Amino acid sequence: AYYFGGDPDWNAVSNRITRQHSEPTFWNWGATIGMPLKKDKLFLFTAFEKQLDASWQSLAYTLPTTLERQGDFSQSKNADGTLRVIYDPLTSRIQGGNVVRDPFPGNVIPSARIDPVAKKMLDNLWAPNNAGDDLTGLNNYKYQLTRNYRYYNLSNRVDWQINDRWKTSGRVSFFRTNQDAPDYTGGKDPLKMRRTEGSIRNGTNIAADTIYAFNPTTVLTVRGSYYKTEDKRIFPEMEIGVEGYKNLWPNGWWEPYMKDRPFIYFPNFQIPSGDTFGVRNFWYQEPLGYSFGALLNKYFTNHAVKIGGDVRLKRGWAARFGGLANLTFTFNETANTTSGASSKTGHPWASFAIGAMNSASNAQYVPIQYSNTEMYGFYVQDDFKISRKLTLNLGLRYEYEGGIWDPENRIPQRLDLTDPIPGMEAAIAPKLASLPAGATGKTVAQLMAESALQKRYLYNGAFYFTEENARRATNSYKLQFMPRLGAAYRLDNKTALRIGYARFYTPNSYTDSGNEPLGSLNLAAFSPITSVLPLLTGVPQAFLSNPFPQGLTPAYGKSYGRYTNLGDAVTISEYERRPPVSDRISLNAQREIWGRTVVDVNYLMNYVSHDLLNVSLNLMDPRLSYTYKAELSKTVANPFYNYGTVETFPGALRRQATVSVATLLQPYPQYGTLTQQFTDIGKYRNQSLKVRLQRPLRQGFSFLASYAYVVAKSLVFYDNQDQYDFLWSNDTGHLTWADDGYGRHRVVASGTVGIPVGRGNAFGANMPRALDLVVGGWQLAGIYTYRAGQILQFGAMVAPQSVKKIGGVGSKQYWFDTTGFTTLPAYTRRSNPLYYDDLRGPSYSNLDAVLSKKFNIRENLRLEFRLEAYNALNGWNWANPTLTITASDFGRTNSPAAGQLGRRLQYMFRLEF
Repeated sequence: AYYFGGDPDWNAVSNRITRQHSEPTFWNWGATIGMPLKKDKLFLFTAFEKQLDASWQSLAYTLPTTLERQGDFSQSKNADGTLRVIYDPLTSRIQGGNVVRDPFPGNVIPSARIDPVAKKMLDNLWAPNNAGDDLTGLNNYKYQLTRNYRYYNLSNRVDWQINDRWKTSGRVSFFRTNQDAPDYTGGKDPLKMRRTEGSIRNGTNIAADTIYAFNPTTVLTVRGSYYKTEDKRIFPEMEIGVEGYKNLWPNGWWEPYMKDRPFIYFPNFQIPSGDTFGVRNFWYQEPLGYSFGALLNKYFTNHAVKIGGDVRLKRGWAARFGGLANLTFTFNETANTTSGASSKTGHPWASFAIGAMNSASNAQYVPIQYSNTEMYGFYVQDDFKISRKLTLNLGLRYEYEGGIWDPENRIPQRLDLTDPIPGMEAAIAPKLASLPAGATGKTVAQLMAESALQKRYLYNGAFYFTEENARRATNSYKLQFMPRLGAAYRLDNKTALRIGYARFYTPNSYTDSGNEPLGSLNLAAFSPITSVLPLLTGVPQAFLSNPFPQGLTPAYGKSYGRYTNLGDAVTISEYERRPPVSDRISLNAQREIWGRTVVDVNYLMNYVSHDLLNVSLNLMDPRLSYTYKAELSKTVANPFYNYGTVETFPGALRRQATVSVATLLQPYPQYGTLTQQFTDIGKYRNQSLKVRLQRPLRQGFSFLASYAYVVAKSLVFYDNQDQYDFLWSNDTGHLTWADDGYGRHRVVASGTVGIPVGRGNAFGANMPRALDLVVGGWQLAGIYTYRAGQILQFGAMVAPQSVKKIGGVGSKQYWFDTTGFTTLPAYTRRSNPLYYDDLRGPSYSNLDAVLSKKFNIRENLRLEFRLEAYNALNGWNWANPTLTITASDFGRTNSPAAGQLGRRLQYMFRLEF
């Protein structure tokens, strides 16, 4: 039996930036018991655990001031003290090749221009609780989010010794976890807008195995298991229901996408400087699975042979509903221009106040999903002892996973972009050939012909779903044979050398994000997405009070056949693909040096081919944008407006009377963005050198210390121009090797030492038993972790060729010199590096320690006490600096690393009998 507990008054300040201190107590207790039910035949082992714990997270919002809530931004500043000028997007026009706008007079939004839905939300938004970290008001609402977890776990195992040759066992485990949605606004959130995360998590697991020995050299093991989990973001206290939506939007635009939602929360709002509002990533999932396996071990004189197989079945019943509406507001909508806007103009809360949404905003209908998959594996392994010094390891494994399938056959399978769409070219090509492209003096078709590679339109596209005779989302590679070769050579009694090679294939269920059984399937027209209409020459076409004036795209499923998703954006997986192949070579040398200490040196090479990337199949040649600049944002008549019938052209493009020139310069103008996921064109390279020292417990002292140096790189697209050039040339030279960003150096050291005080020790060997009970026999243990900083990866901007690291942390301190960094001019290709080899983020360092003692109460009864200190030295680790060039804290690190807390103490009592 054991009990863990802690008192927050013992802990250090949780966040030394905000000076916030953790408040809730925590405890954890449990017990295990083992007993024979029938002597030498039947044995029972039971474990129970229950806990109340809390996670602490120091978070912040950047909320609008009292004046800003009224539309008055006359006092809104940039970090350097200059006025943050807001511009009226309705005044957008092209001038000198760029979109220009007029500022709001006096930097004040007229009351008539404030969106009525935005006003209602602003009137009900809680107020800041501090002045902010700088003149912009950054992080002016700081809070410590404490989430209480209530958890228990019950496991029972029975072992049955049937006879001398045959034994079997079975286990049943249950766990339950519940969690609250705390109101950190102090009751000042009537619309239930606050960010809420977490979930209830319950599970059941059943496992059994049986072992039969045919003879001393032949043993068969058969096993099976079943699991079912429940992970749901259920917060009844956060539900606003249909009435809440009617209160905000009486026009009812949202009604078609409400179906199947078990809970209705406030929509998800992203206001970049103000973080997230609403229940984020609402999920509702119950995955389950089965596995079966058998292993035959056969021992010969010089061979140890293993032959086995596995079958794993996964079943999913889930939905990742997300927000019914996912609306984003950035500074760009009220900045001085639409491309290359000055980071000192525009304001996210001004964009919100007028209801001008970013084009990344959307709404989605999400039905309950079912995703199934099976994996089959077979392997044979021979450990061949050639001599007393040399052993060979020879093996072969085969695996096959057929890919995800849906019992209702709703999964998109292929988009055939080589199949011409009947009648489209004859109807559309003449329109594009005569349609003027703004003030370029050319037609849209003539501009298309100036593209560097794909110079003509492709009116192709046939959409296919899975069917009864082809149920899999992908046609998986079937020849997944994975050899294993290794050798171990003993030089002497203290030295051994090892070399090994192995090939691994990554199963589809892991490469496809691993989330398909959790409700993340792409169901195309069964789960349509409606995007906010794009800006036309810088002018918004939709506002918050009516975010989708074009109407929501209906969930029409398969009813339109090959014409599915015409006129819409499409995301689909590569159908014919090979899974990533990992070839690994390992070299190892091990030697015992002194005091039974073993040094282990290991070098690993991991080469991955067919790594998976997302590729945009419908990119306009970016060079056209660099040449014609803002002219491509001008609006022209939409040649697809009311084209054909709803059945033959169902997408949102048919409902737009005008579109920008740029949208008509895509190779497949009849579609929006075409994203092919999991395209097997990538590569990954990883090399590591690891040195480890290990000493077993001896004379009250043991330690383990390891150092690793890791270099990892993968192929990426430097920018859209490289991606476009690759797509139409199939030249992998347009992919760039880039550092994966992880810290190169890693150190982990742990140790245990008995404090040599007390009876039988160096000090106080003859002390009285009563005194020894208090001060003798204590043991100290600890684990230290160090990770070097991650490489900092930059987006498109103007940047110097080299950067000086300053290393400042905290408010108003810079991690690196920001001289020479600025926003990229409009319609200009990026030329700055993805990263700087010598510029990395803050490192991570932490020490955890334990002080413990065991008390022998009597022969069969012992009590153990432990005092555990997490972050024992009360160190502090910082997050990476902000790398968004338009952010007021660009180049600064103002927040703790994820999971960083001050020192935390907890105690434990354990009774053994």
